[in-house]
Amino acid sequence: RTLENAVDEMFKLSKIEKSDVDKALAIASSVKDDYQRSMLYRGINEYKEKIKNMTAEARASLADFTAAEMERLLNNSDNIDEDGETVLEFATDVSKYYADDRLLGLLEKAVALDKNIIKYFAFETLLENKRNVSDETVRSLAQDLKYALFTKRALDKCGKGDLFPKELD
Repeated sequence: RTLENAVDEMFKLSKIEKSDVDKALAIASSVKDDYQRSMLYRGINEYKEKIKNMTAEARASLADFTAAEMERLLNNSDNIDEDGETVLEFATDVSKYYADDRLLGLLEKAVALDKNIIKYFAFETLLENKRNVSDETVRSLAQDLKYALFTKRALDKCGKGDLFPKELD
């Protein structure tokens, strides 16, 4: 629980500085087990409403760490295990709270994965950041009953509802 405790302590602060984020990231970096590393992103998701308390530098540090994690996993996506997929899933989900150009570029790679939960989180953040998503990505998500309605709503929210396949509407 060392990593979880560090995330809890970080988010207790009323103003979260880069040094506060870096303390939690140092602990995350020392954790070798991917499932345990995913606790960082689970904690960020749990405290998402407090991300607004982070300075720009703190968010940038978190974005850099997340991008490095995503890069590590995407570069080995053919051999990624279940725990690695868990890290990638949670990292892809929470990256929307502090997405920068590097993260958005990695999310563009993540939508090519066969795992629709990762694909959806990447798709959603790309749309929200006015990035293009392929018709193939939209079709893949629209054909999956778990994600079809979410995909339609995300497209509608961004004024791109016409990208949803008519025959699946």
